[in-house]
Amino acid sequence: MVEDRSAAAVAAAFGLGTVLDEWESVHGGRSHRSWRLRTSEGDWIVKRLNRSRESWWLADHTIAAEIELAAVRRGISMPRPVPPRDPVAPLLADLTIDGGPASFLVHEWCSGRAPTAADITPDLADWVGWTLADLHSLSPDVPVDAVPPQTVHSVGEWAAWLDGAAPDVAPGFLGSVRTRLPDVERAVEIVTAALTGPGRGLTPVRTHRDVKPDNVLLTRTAPILVDWDGAGPDVAEWEAVRAASAFGRAAASPAAAAVSPSSSASPTATAPGPATGGGRPPGLPPANPPAASRAAAGDRHVFGRVLRAYTARSGRRIAPTTDAFAGLLRTQLGGAAWMLFRALGHRPVTPLERAAAHDHALELLADLHVSLTEIPTWTRWLAEAQDAP
Repeated sequence: MVEDRSAAAVAAAFGLGTVLDEWESVHGGRSHRSWRLRTSEGDWIVKRLNRSRESWWLADHTIAAEIELAAVRRGISMPRPVPPRDPVAPLLADLTIDGGPASFLVHEWCSGRAPTAADITPDLADWVGWTLADLHSLSPDVPVDAVPPQTVHSVGEWAAWLDGAAPDVAPGFLGSVRTRLPDVERAVEIVTAALTGPGRGLTPVRTHRDVKPDNVLLTRTAPILVDWDGAGPDVAEWEAVRAASAFGRAAASPAAAAVSPSSSASPTATAPGPATGGGRPPGLPPANPPAASRAAAGDRHVFGRVLRAYTARSGRRIAPTTDAFAGLLRTQLGGAAWMLFRALGHRPVTPLERAAAHDHALELLADLHVSLTEIPTWTRWLAEAQDAP
């Protein structure tokens, strides 16, 4: 079988020993294929990267690998990467599979499961905050200009992409995207203001950049942070807020509906109550938004707990302003733009990849709409988290 030969080639390239069984496909993210590989030397997670062959991709990968290796040295809870015998870049092996080049990464296999809403306890929220603080201490001397502005595409560019769509793109899809252009325009305004405004006090770091429940694995001993191939330069304050939002929203998913907002999913810990101190910025929404808004915004206590743990460990306070959420909007804008470009036929992708990009683009634009709607609530929660003891 071709896949058997591929498994043997990967095992040889990374020095993993003799293959014992057929490798098993592992459900992961949308971008890459992954397998569990059992060999005489142990169990491994193998990722075949859906990568560009352009020079910018290899440069970005090299930075990501350097950050991952620094995190290993720092003692971050994470799977151990396995370097190939003949790397084309740090941690990366290029093999010939089915007559063409294929790029692979390998890590040790860690048994565990993704967290459910009920698993996002105060203890896990604390771990997220502490892990972020440790990540942001990896490179304390990053110069301000080391984090590129990464300005987002203007709404005019989005409109031009839609106008230049391939003839086979469904009109309904184009119409759905056009209805989201006002959201795109507003998000671009916020991101641009945060990047260019004076005195913003942003802290450049090199970090994981995608700390969210999907990238956390709960093992028997501790949570671990996975999926490091997107690591790179970011802003500390933006990543912390982005992670707090992600875990807060996951904790408030339908699976957690039976959990009272004032109680914890953990039988041994109690979530903190609402902050009672002052300091609430003027012009924020009422303290008790409607239930539907609370569900979309996420769990207030998880959001605050992540940020309090982060501040306690890092000493870094985050100003409760709209600018704090520019990183979240930039991530959603960038992801949606990339998927839209693929969906419209502007990139050389397979029909299956193109169809998936349609759905993913609309999902990301829907998330962008939620974020813009909930920023006032999150800003208030951020102020409460900074005021809490």
